[in-house]
Amino acid sequence: MTATETTPLAGRRSSQPRGPSRRVRLPWLAAAAGLAVLVAALVLWGFGRAAERREVVMVVAPVEAGDPITDAALGSTMAAIDSSSTQLFSASQRAELVGKIAAVDLAPGDLLGPSLISAGVSVPDGWLEIGGLLRAGRYPVSLSVGDQLLALSSRPSATTGR
Repeated sequence: MTATETTPLAGRRSSQPRGPSRRVRLPWLAAAAGLAVLVAALVLWGFGRAAERREVVMVVAPVEAGDPITDAALGSTMAAIDSSSTQLFSASQRAELVGKIAAVDLAPGDLLGPSLISAGVSVPDGWLEIGGLLRAGRYPVSLSVGDQLLALSSRPSATTGR
């Protein structure tokens, strides 16, 4: 048997240099923890606001300006709304929109609001709706797509002679 000598670890001298002492800086640790809590609260608040959605009317088929809106052209989708003053039609108003006239060209995916439709006067029996091509500068600037005008014929009618 051989005798071995043990020395305590504290008394040993190592030939390798020791690294820097590891101190925990409590103010920095507290600031990092506070920042993590703040970020988590902001993320949860943001997702909570995004969850406040309501069902609104959406166009699912193209509708040209001046054409009546059909039920087949309307659908619904959920939309996040920031305030109650947002001008979009809710899904419960969908039946009221059928038959209204599109004020502008509507493409699939458009959300319907009051500025995109007009009540539109239907054409009475015996009347015709016609389109006309007007060159730039040859019509009033207040005229826009879908406006109704009165057209008078300058030629005598074949049936009345007037």
